[in-house]
Amino acid sequence: MESRDINAIVEKAVAGFKALARSRGIRLVLDLEPLFPVYIDIQLVMKVLNNIIDNALKYSATGSEVRIQSREINERVQIAITDQGMGLSEEEQHNIFRRFYRVKNEVTQKQSGTGLGLYLSRFFIQAMGGTIEVTSELGKGSTFLIDLPAFQDAKLFKPEDHAHVDATRS
Repeated sequence: MESRDINAIVEKAVAGFKALARSRGIRLVLDLEPLFPVYIDIQLVMKVLNNIIDNALKYSATGSEVRIQSREINERVQIAITDQGMGLSEEEQHNIFRRFYRVKNEVTQKQSGTGLGLYLSRFFIQAMGGTIEVTSELGKGSTFLIDLPAFQDAKLFKPEDHAHVDATRS
């Protein structure tokens, strides 16, 4: 865990997907508010961002956009990743963070995956004192919202204190 500029981490994650997005005809749009450094595990945050951005690109149509936003609200930092993909049903939204769960339809059948990416993403974010949620509408797209503490005393936060995090919750 270290104090870092979350926007710089978001920009680095997005930069890694520019070529893929361009090849698929999808625009990546950044809308980042200036933020204070946040106390996070950089590696884990990168894994989460990479997983969600990759999914957004996999399940979005040519000509659409994936928007990544950051903002501070009530001493929390929020990162929203919004796509214009196929969207999720209410049942899928409820189950998407369960271990080994994969949405089953014609599009997802063509994509490889284990159903662990979002399960692990939730576990990693919870281990840092945050939450991750999805809102979605079938045929219109999804928004994954990552919410992390904006201010955290490094002396008070110990990862072992969060070892009890229940990653099976949904």
